[in-house]
Amino acid sequence: MEHDAVRALSRGLDVLDALETCDGLPLRELHRLTDLPKPTLLRLLATLEQRGYVTQRLADRHWRRTVRGRSGAADGRERLLDHSAAVLRHLCRDVAWPSDVGVYRDGAMEIIETTRALTPLAIAPVPVGLRVSLLGSGLGRAWLAHCEDSERLRAVAQARQATDRNTARFGDRRQQSLEAVLERTRRKGYGCRAPAGVTTSAGQGDIGIAVPILSAGQLLGCINIVWRSSAMSEASFARRHLSRLQQAAQAIGTRISEGRPPLGAPA
Repeated sequence: MEHDAVRALSRGLDVLDALETCDGLPLRELHRLTDLPKPTLLRLLATLEQRGYVTQRLADRHWRRTVRGRSGAADGRERLLDHSAAVLRHLCRDVAWPSDVGVYRDGAMEIIETTRALTPLAIAPVPVGLRVSLLGSGLGRAWLAHCEDSERLRAVAQARQATDRNTARFGDRRQQSLEAVLERTRRKGYGCRAPAGVTTSAGQGDIGIAVPILSAGQLLGCINIVWRSSAMSEASFARRHLSRLQQAAQAIGTRISEGRPPLGAPA
């Protein structure tokens, strides 16, 4: 006996299929690929998001499949994206200044999510996929300070090959210079951008403190809070906001290690 197809379910699967092989799509592209009316598409996306199968990235409002909604194996980057958005949104609401989440890739830190579009404060925007200095950025220093020794050696070598000026500056000196920077990072409890000579697309005058995101002892990436250096000193900013940043990092790591569905989906 044949049964009639459930139209809404079929349409929802069409949406998941469209998102399967890409890192994220804007609504207009999903509309083009699925040929679904935008009101219908928005209802389907809202339902899929509620059930934990899709999320909308904060940085560019692109829709993406979550680990729960993917057919293949998930990596740490995908799990971070699943659980970072809601935590970042709350963090930005609490401190006003924006945050970035970065992961290590091929000798640099890559920005995968950010709340710079949400902050009411004047701060330079950054695109998803921006690569920032491994040694010159707070994200990079936080990652290097908490990764395994063998991984750190490989990362510094890769950064040097990628002509990371800040890594080369430390690598050309005694190894103790690098270790001193990382030891200070561990002692302070956060990584911070190099005080001089570091230029990125993130803009002059911006500075950030960053901490690692750990899940069941595994280092997945790092999260920062970025502010204008003219607004507050590093020490003052850390006294005021470091504990809240650490709470956000712990919240993301805990949700990943416990295997929870993305925030916004039913537990």
